[in-house]
Amino acid sequence: MLEVSDKNINLEKIDQSTSHLPFDVEKFLNAILIKNEKNETVPLIPIRPQTALVNAFLNDKYRFITAILARRTGKTLIANALGLITLLQPDHQVLVIAPNYNLSVISYELQRKFIKNFGIEIVKDNIKDRHLEISNGSSIRMGSINQVDSVIGRSYDLILVDEAAISNKGEDAFNQQLRPTLDRANSKVIFLTTPRGKNWIYDFYMRGFSNEYEQWVSIRSDCKENPRLLEADLIEAKKTLSKAAYDQEYMAEFNQLQGAIYHLENECIIFNLLDSLGPSYEYDVIIGADFGEMIAELKIL
Repeated sequence: MLEVSDKNINLEKIDQSTSHLPFDVEKFLNAILIKNEKNETVPLIPIRPQTALVNAFLNDKYRFITAILARRTGKTLIANALGLITLLQPDHQVLVIAPNYNLSVISYELQRKFIKNFGIEIVKDNIKDRHLEISNGSSIRMGSINQVDSVIGRSYDLILVDEAAISNKGEDAFNQQLRPTLDRANSKVIFLTTPRGKNWIYDFYMRGFSNEYEQWVSIRSDCKENPRLLEADLIEAKKTLSKAAYDQEYMAEFNQLQGAIYHLENECIIFNLLDSLGPSYEYDVIIGADFGEMIAELKIL
C-alpha cells in the first residue's frame, strides 16, 4: 500500500521537472552506498515510498511534507539523504529534530558517514552539541523536541522531524517555535514517522488531502512496499506484537485504541471462567482488561 495525496507525484522514478535544484538528484542518490539484506555494499536505489518522498521534496509547490512510513521502509535513510542534498547548496541550514537526543544520534552518524564518503571537507564537528559544518558554509544540527528552544533563533532551509508522532509536544513545538524559522526561500519541513493513533500527526497528514492547505502533501506506506523485506521478519514481528501494534508499526495504520473494540480470537482463549463456575452461579464478576498495546497478550483479570 502506497498512498500519496497528490496523484501527480511520480512513484516509480525520480522526477526533477518541478525542482529548482541544478544537479542530478538520482545520480547523487545512487552514489550513496548502503548495506543490503545480505550485508553487501550496494548503491542506494530508492524503493517506491522513498521515491515518493524524494519527489515530494523536489516539488517546489510543497513546503510541508507528512510522511507516514512503516518500519523497514528506509525513511530515516532517505530523509537524511535529502538533508545532505540541502547541505550541498552553499550556506544552507538543516535541522533534525527527534523526540530525544538518543534518536537524533542516528541521523548525526548518518550525516557524518555521508559527508565522509563523498569526500566533503568538515570544518566543524561538535560531537557534544551534534553540529556539523562543511566547507561551503552549510551546516546541520540535531535537536530534541523536549529542548526545542535550544535550536531556534536562526533560519533553516530544511527541518526533518524524525519519529514525529512519538511526542505529544510536536504540534506546539512546530507551530510556536519551528514554523517561524522556515523563513527562507524554498524552505521545507518533513514530518517523518510511523503513526501513534490519531494524534496531531494524523491531523497534519490529513492536511495533504485538503484544498485549504495547498503547500502540504502527504505520503503513507506499509512495509510491504519494500521488495527487499524478508517474509521471515514479518512472521517474527506478528509473533511478538499485538495485531494493533503490528498494524501500526508495519502497516502504517492510524489505529485508535482508546474506546476501540478488542477482537479476541477464539484460539487465544486459554481458560474459560464460565466452565469453572458451572451452569448456575451467584457471583459478582469483575473484569479488567490490559490491552497490551505494544505486546502480544491481552489479559482478563
